[in-house]
Amino acid sequence: MNIIRHLYINIGLILLFIPASVLIGQGIAVNQTGANADPSAILDINAQHKGLLIPRLTTTERNNITLPAKALLIFNTSTSQFEVNTGTTILPNWAAIVTLESLSVQNITWKQGGNFITADSGVLGTTNAKSLGLVTNNILRLYVDSTTGRVGINTPSPKAALHISATDALILPSGNTAQRPPVPVPGMIRFNSETGKLEGFTAEGWKSLQ
Repeated sequence: MNIIRHLYINIGLILLFIPASVLIGQGIAVNQTGANADPSAILDINAQHKGLLIPRLTTTERNNITLPAKALLIFNTSTSQFEVNTGTTILPNWAAIVTLESLSVQNITWKQGGNFITADSGVLGTTNAKSLGLVTNNILRLYVDSTTGRVGINTPSPKAALHISATDALILPSGNTAQRPPVPVPGMIRFNSETGKLEGFTAEGWKSLQ
């Protein structure tokens, strides 16, 4: 306790003998080398093996701050997030400073390498009436129309439930007769590798389409 008291006294004596113009015109440097603060900084902290520890408060303690200044920064121990007041002193708005990692853990964003899904399912899409497109090499490859629900491959204007805009071919599921779907529904189409023909399922069963 005496050490802290002496520290306060020493700091006070130092500030007492520093000209006001120095305090106002120069930034404060905190380091172990004696280097001056960068001219663009009001506070310049430099350390090789230490960091800056921000005040840690629970949500309740944060809410008890009297007239928090705009841009006031804290670390919320209740949410394990940095927060900054983006509102006013009268109506504070504590906005979380988040990272892609923290968002992906909450399944809010998708990472390039994939996400670990903690919910029952992962959803990639929109929550409003906006269509969704998938682009590679700056070229649209897949398009989901938000109005019709139609899916377009290589086209932003699908004319049917599935519209493929291509000049090569479509490869259908292929298998022998024994590999037909166990519970077929009318409209199914496949290639029967045993008969070498396309076949479709109708109300009368599997029929050759050739």
